[in-house]
Amino acid sequence: MTFTADSYWNTAIPGTVTRDTESDDFISWIAGHSTKNYLALSTDAWSMPVYRSKASDPLRTINPTGTGPTVSVRIPTNAVPMTGNDAACLILDTTTDQGVGRFEYDPPSSASGVDRYYLSSEGIEERAGGTTGNRGHRGIPGPQSCIRSDHLSTTYIRTRLKIAIPGTAPWHVFPMINDEGDKGGVIGEGMILRIKPGVDVAARGLTGDAYKVAQGIKRYGVLVGDNGAQPTLKQERGLGLPTDALSALSWSDYEWVERGWRP
Repeated sequence: MTFTADSYWNTAIPGTVTRDTESDDFISWIAGHSTKNYLALSTDAWSMPVYRSKASDPLRTINPTGTGPTVSVRIPTNAVPMTGNDAACLILDTTTDQGVGRFEYDPPSSASGVDRYYLSSEGIEERAGGTTGNRGHRGIPGPQSCIRSDHLSTTYIRTRLKIAIPGTAPWHVFPMINDEGDKGGVIGEGMILRIKPGVDVAARGLTGDAYKVAQGIKRYGVLVGDNGAQPTLKQERGLGLPTDALSALSWSDYEWVERGWRP
């Protein structure tokens, strides 16, 4: 598990938590601005390369040319970014206790954007009240950016992950400390989307990894943290989950949690 067991990211949302007052309107907006009637998983080009560092990997310093902190982290020599134009990459370095996400990464040590969150911390941006040194990506830690192989080692995903939607609004709620401004939408960054508590995921025919992903979304929700052409949840590169793995669940099976909810 990344971050403390009682962190915001690793705390399930009680079924009794109320829907946001604009949940129905937000669901209608998503349905009307999606090319698919379901939450998609990323294609190979947009799936996140995840590298797990060893003590023998070289320690490199990244001073971002755009946003984020300067970090020194062990980076495997074979680390390359995704082929999508974000050119993103995630490093999980337990030797330095850091999860480091990089945007527009040019190996071995150049990037335009960096986020760094200490793996043993609560995973909250320092400007939102988290551990000093937790910085970047407007409040979204790199480790929460995708479904990872270790997430699928249990009966279902037990953490809250980030999604992208087609156009965010110029506002945000906890745990975000900023947003991308007006991207033509009505839903702010930090909002949590979950499968309604009353939906029986297994009864929809979801099995295996698709069931694990759906059950995780039902219990923990997914958090808006980026913009994209289609509502999408990234997966780790190489997992190979079908992009339509959640197609048995339509937008009417989802709801938006009350804004700014926290344990």
